[in-house]
Amino acid sequence: MRNLIIAALAVVIAGCALSNSFSGRVAAGYAAVAATNDTALVLVNAGTISKPDGAQVLQKTRTVRQAIDVASSAGDGSALEQALALLREAQ
Repeated sequence: MRNLIIAALAVVIAGCALSNSFSGRVAAGYAAVAATNDTALVLVNAGTISKPDGAQVLQKTRTVRQAIDVASSAGDGSALEQALALLREAQ
């Protein structure tokens, strides 16, 4: 189970690395947020992490999604990188 989760996150991270355009990085960021949420849900359901820890991940990814929205609207690459750094912390 853990290996599957690690593999899924590796695919998302690789997708982020391969997307050099701004819009590609935005799309990869949204995909990584979704994958992080899905992974947290699986881990909570499996009893690997607690429900409060899962809720904390969800709150962090909501913040990241909002930051990606703002960066995308403004076309701000620096703000996007900051949002993706927050996402890496949540992961």
